This record gives sequence, structure tokens and C-alpha cells, in this order.
Amino acid sequence: MTARRLLAVLAHPDDESFLMGGTLARYAAEGVDIRVVTATRGEAGRGDRDPEQNGRRRERELRAAIAVLGVRSLEILGYPDGGLARLPRSVLVRRVMDTILAWAPDVVLTFGPDGISGHADHLAIGEATADAAASVGGKIRLFQVVPSPATRQSCRRGSETFDATGLTAVDISEHRLAKVRAMQSHASQSQPFCGSAESVAPQLVAHEYFRLTWPPTAGPCPSDLFESADVPVSVW
Repeated sequence: MTARRLLAVLAHPDDESFLMGGTLARYAAEGVDIRVVTATRGEAGRGDRDPEQNGRRRERELRAAIAVLGVRSLEILGYPDGGLARLPRSVLVRRVMDTILAWAPDVVLTFGPDGISGHADHLAIGEATADAAASVGGKIRLFQVVPSPATRQSCRRGSETFDATGLTAVDISEHRLAKVRAMQSHASQSQPFCGSAESVAPQLVAHEYFRLTWPPTAGPCPSDLFESADVPVSVW
């Protein structure tokens, strides 16, 4: 049987760690083949004032972070940080479609319509990925990360009241240390915790939450991002 594959399509370096680091670490530890796609190098973010130097630094941080998480494949699209919403939507959709078709993932993770923080880049890449997944169709499953206690803790984004109805809760309790170490790899960015990774990890909430948005379903939310082990993976 072909190894299960997971594709995370995000906007900036650090999205993979702060939003879903525990999930990526968990599935990597389970043998899932994971690729992270980052639309920009984050050159406009916190860090060096020179955008080119900042982009290079943040790319180094990203590569260090995904290594901590156990992710072996990275694709940086190289679009301008802060400029995704100004691109023709069809261009971004086509680029994501090309990656999906070439890499054939079983599961795709991206932003939902809130973008967690409402950042225009988050919204643009989330919308483009949703369109691309629907266009490809097949057995692909698209999950969108949702505001939750996990995002409130790591990104300071998420409602104080939280209803998990209709969501898939990924248990990351055994992978919180990897998540903290990945977040700390992004040293140029604001950190939600102070202290050693070992002291911080027990403070993290034990679940990250996602909503299945493709294929559309009226059934119960899945308890896992992948089908159970006795169900064959997608055939492309």
C-alpha cells in the first residue's frame, strides 16, 4: 500500500508550526508523507528590516521547523509577502492545483474563510486551495484549520467560547514538545511562551481542530484526518 500523504498549503513561514505543528508532528511520526507548501518567504514579517535578508532568515527558520516536525518535503512558491490577494485568483488556484496533481495527497490542510487572523494572504491561499481541491475532486479530503483553544494559545487568535461540534479534533498530546520546538525555531517571530521547550510543552492544549470542507458531507465529522487503516488510500 502506498504511504498516506498530507499536503499543508499555507501563506507564511511559521504558519505550519503555530497553527498545526502538533498535527504535522503526529502524522509524520505515524509514517505519513508530508509536504508543506508556503506561498511566500515571509519577507514582510517581523524580523530584519531588509525584506530580502528577512526572507532568507525566515526560510532558514522554516526549514529548521519542519525538520523538527518530521516533515521531509517543502515547496516555497515565492510570491510576495502581503501580495497574495492582489494576484489573479486563477493564477494561485492553478499553482496549487499543479502541486496537488503532481504530489497526489490524500489530505490537504489550509486556512478556512476566517484565515484565523483575517490576514489577506491567509484568506487568499485558503480560498485558492479550496477551489483547487474541489476542481481536482477524486478522493482528496480538504480540512481547514479553525479558531480554537490551540490557536488562541499559540497565535492569540480564537474565541474564548469554543464549540467543537462538527470538527475533527487531532490529539497532539504526545507531540507538544515537537510543536514548541518548531515554534521556537521561528526565532524572529513573537513567541507565545517563555522558557525551555520542556517546561512549555505541558502547558499546550492537547488538540488541534479542523473542519472537513471537501467533499461536502452531511454525515458525522471524521474522528481522524485519514480514513481508518483498513480503507485503501486514494488511487491517482
